[in-house]
Amino acid sequence: MKIDAYNFTIYDVENVQADLLAALANEDEVLVDMESVEKIDMAALQLLVSAKRSCKEENKTFGLSNISDEIATAIRMSGLESELGV
Repeated sequence: MKIDAYNFTIYDVENVQADLLAALANEDEVLVDMESVEKIDMAALQLLVSAKRSCKEENKTFGLSNISDEIATAIRMSGLESELGV
């Protein structure tokens, strides 16, 4: 699934959550394409962590792709690099 937002923030979490839940229900692998995302906040990072944990509980694969340097830095600064596999 692709996140089509420049800013992935608390204001986008509800819509992205619905897409993630649909992907989780219908796919064995949830791959989140972050190509369009240039800014991210903690609410969005928490959603990604939750999605990854849900995948793990259901023996499904979760991954992030096309992560910009800015997003990778935000993930590292939040201490979630090992949690999100970045």
